[in-house]
Amino acid sequence: MQFSTLLRHYLPESSDDYPPVRIFDAHPGLVWTPLLRNHIGDTAVGTLTKTGLANLIYKSSTEGAQALVAALDSPSSAVKTEEQVYFVNGRSGGYAASESVSIDASLRLWKYVIAPEVVGVVELPQGWGLDGKGRT
Repeated sequence: MQFSTLLRHYLPESSDDYPPVRIFDAHPGLVWTPLLRNHIGDTAVGTLTKTGLANLIYKSSTEGAQALVAALDSPSSAVKTEEQVYFVNGRSGGYAASESVSIDASLRLWKYVIAPEVVGVVELPQGWGLDGKGRT
């Protein structure tokens, strides 16, 4: 969500040169995927599966995708705005933590995590990811 905060902050307003960009945040929840199962390990996976807790605690991939599909199906009137639209459980109106909408936290994420990975790979518009004083 912090990256979408950067997008809302730095993308230009729509015009003839810049078509509108829709920016949404979506949280799929805890989804029982191979990536998660690999992360928690065979012992935990076995226990969660045998006891049936996996079905109670985690969503299926289809259930997790509902937030993303709801965002894609939302009205086109919700274009780039300063307001954050957050989807969870297949509908908008989820809660976004204060640090996820902080431009300062988003700039730190950019500076220390994202920017080092995209230098020389992605060409960005002038001023992108800067704090207003020309610094990243």
